[in-house]
Amino acid sequence: MAVKPSEKKQSQYDAVLASMVPGKEYPAVFFCDVLHVKISRTKEILKELVDFEKIEIVGTYRNRQYKLKK
Repeated sequence: MAVKPSEKKQSQYDAVLASMVPGKEYPAVFFCDVLHVKISRTKEILKELVDFEKIEIVGTYRNRQYKLKK
């Protein structure tokens, strides 16, 4: 059974998804400005969105970027 995210987390997810344009790739640093949090917290949020299959990872390690899932 999936746990429903808190209101704050859900608003962060919505902010990330709203800031993305289909077909464009974004580095994790881009979302720090959107969410107003540090890079480590931003990466946690992005990982959760990847787990929910809302976004996908492009590249590996230092070249990692994120884009909307088709």
